[in-house]
Amino acid sequence: MLTKDLHFDSDVLDTIRSKTHWSDDGLSVTIDMLDRKLYMRVNKALEEMGGRWDTRRGCHVFKTDPRSQIEGFLESGTITVELDGFFETPKQIVETMIDMAGGVLYGTILEPSAGMGAIATGILDRIGDEYASLYMIEKNHERCEFLTNNFKTSLQRSVFVIESDFKDVMLPGMFDFILMNPPFEQGQDIDHVEHAYQFLKPGGILVSVMSEGVFFRSDKKAVNFRVWLERAGGVAHQLPPGSFKESGTGANSRVVKIVHG
Repeated sequence: MLTKDLHFDSDVLDTIRSKTHWSDDGLSVTIDMLDRKLYMRVNKALEEMGGRWDTRRGCHVFKTDPRSQIEGFLESGTITVELDGFFETPKQIVETMIDMAGGVLYGTILEPSAGMGAIATGILDRIGDEYASLYMIEKNHERCEFLTNNFKTSLQRSVFVIESDFKDVMLPGMFDFILMNPPFEQGQDIDHVEHAYQFLKPGGILVSVMSEGVFFRSDKKAVNFRVWLERAGGVAHQLPPGSFKESGTGANSRVVKIVHG
């Protein structure tokens, strides 16, 4: 697991202790008026814990309640965050991915590193087979709970949530479609795509978001991947700059499609 330790000064800790106000469910927090420099540092700490500024509501919002994590942070002044590269896939990109996969999905379908299920939501809207089954793999416990609760009704129609690190799972030759948005840090997107390819049935289709850097970096890992992708007959569609801006990142990316030969 890739992690990094973040350290914040005492004034940031004091501000979070005394000048923040949490909703009852822990999914939003407002901050008292601060000078800009201090606010930016407090904002960074909240973002590192999964918060995102919501202009309309005038507060930071969270997908899951982070207060237990924050309690440990306030004790030590240090927070260890996992480099899991989670940025929710915008709806327009999900639609692009499904169109690249053929527009209508059927059979067995997988979303690895499922996050909050943005891709899975789009998949369920485009399934053309009443007997289709959708599997979601997610290693973060809180996100798994969110997926289980959010897809509670769908779980009755062959939808499965698996709590695991995707790289620890082996389901070779099982899926007709795999749609994914893996983490980018330290070439994890390459690792995830190559791992997922093994899960396809013959003729199965994999569609994945990938970092733009994969297609111009000169390191051995990136070069070898481009060679492999070409030999596999894969194609890459470059997304417009800022495609993930609404999800909190400006990273440029592409959508890759590979058909298992």
